[in-house]
Amino acid sequence: MHNKLLCITCSENHVSLCHFSGKKGTAVLEDYISFQPTLPLTAQSLATEIADAIDRNDLQAETYHLALNSQFAILRSWVFPFASESKIKQALSFELEQELPFPQEDAITDIQIGAKNAVGRNVISATIHKNFLSAFLSELQEHGIDPARIDLDAFALSNAISHIETKAPTLLLDIDAKRCLLTFTNEGQLVAVSQIPHGLSSIKQQMMRKLKLTEDAFERQLLFTNVAQPAAGESENVVFHHALSESLKRLAKSILLGINTSTASAETIFLSGEISKIQGVDQIFSEILDRSVTSVHKLKDAPVITNLEDKNDWIECLPAYGLMPSAKVSLNMNSQGMNFRKEEFSYHKKQDPITSIAKYATAIALCIMLAWAGSLYAEGQQKEKEVKILTKSIKKAFRTALPDVRGNFGTIQFTSILQTRLKQLKGEDSSTAHKQIAVIELLRALSENTPTGLDVNLEDISIDEKRIGLRGNTDSLNTLEKFRAGLSKSPLLENIEIRGANNQKKQRVRFELSIMRAS
Repeated sequence: MHNKLLCITCSENHVSLCHFSGKKGTAVLEDYISFQPTLPLTAQSLATEIADAIDRNDLQAETYHLALNSQFAILRSWVFPFASESKIKQALSFELEQELPFPQEDAITDIQIGAKNAVGRNVISATIHKNFLSAFLSELQEHGIDPARIDLDAFALSNAISHIETKAPTLLLDIDAKRCLLTFTNEGQLVAVSQIPHGLSSIKQQMMRKLKLTEDAFERQLLFTNVAQPAAGESENVVFHHALSESLKRLAKSILLGINTSTASAETIFLSGEISKIQGVDQIFSEILDRSVTSVHKLKDAPVITNLEDKNDWIECLPAYGLMPSAKVSLNMNSQGMNFRKEEFSYHKKQDPITSIAKYATAIALCIMLAWAGSLYAEGQQKEKEVKILTKSIKKAFRTALPDVRGNFGTIQFTSILQTRLKQLKGEDSSTAHKQIAVIELLRALSENTPTGLDVNLEDISIDEKRIGLRGNTDSLNTLEKFRAGLSKSPLLENIEIRGANNQKKQRVRFELSIMRAS
């Protein structure tokens, strides 16, 4: 029985739908279409246009593989001086915390770990925001399309190129309108991926403006111009030929500056993308990059192009071949490539062990405090009212603090203060009962009127029946003002004064608060 597989690839300017059929381990291209999506692209609009194209051209399949444009992702190449995968993932989590412009919990990250080498391992990470993935996948699923894998075009291209060149260090330059994707492979394994903002759109705009050409006129002359051969014919063709050649040379020089040391060691350079449709462009790049550059559609022995004769079709179908099992090469998609279908984007960063310990310590302290409150209650009816108030205060303070150890104010310090205060309350005689009640009421007022979610850390708390003194630090003067405003809401507290607040050298704000009991 033949299975139907639809490989969907998205580049800057077009979406390709390649329909394959075949048995396990082999696949034959049955049908292919390409269309230009409406700009600007959004997750919903892209998914809707893909679904409409599938329905319109009757390309439904049993399995869907999809490669998004790498511009939707944050790509990073790393070299770690150790080979252990657990150490790599731990180090990568820390590095991404510094690199990503949003929390790791809001994104899904997949990684590809390369083979061991003399210095450790090469690692490539790709991160996409969950909001984009969720909106994109939900829209596809509403149209009955549920991709088995969601990859990136960078990794699909590297898979396809690994079928062509399996031994020598190879650099693929995939150049579209606004970006150049650099994919470096060695012995068929992906080593590094990066993208730089250089493409054909700047060349097109400059030449149209300089030569006063319409877009149709530019595209027509581009189709018949071979920059590797001397210009012939009318003068306007000569001018266009010269301007295009110079522009391509400048583009090649810009890309040369963007090639890092790891990719500079490539022995073979392939050219793909929109730029490879320009006749003779590989010779221009060979001259500037000072090594042999070949447009991929010119490779006669490439196993993935046997049933495609038109070079434009071949260029646009190339990434799709990296998403399907090849007829001549057994491709294990689990060993090379990404898949962002991770249980509906359930990627979670490992919890900080210090935070976990602090939460457990807080929970234990809560149990101890409640136990002490119970022992106080058992001492007699005389202190029943004080114990109830204190128990309620403790429960509320810790219920707020448990989800985040930074929430409320200095939970651990507060625990220590309450422990000390409870010890003082136990065994005191009735002559000081009014002082006990006053102190308990101030404690309750302090805990109930402290705003939650503020980064306020108390280093010291001094409490008697008339006054509360607080000393600590916080993240900003604005947070301190919110802290003061929250305390001022209590009818038991008045004359809340801030002393010694400062914010020198962008450090945390140190402060002292003096709070009087309302008369």
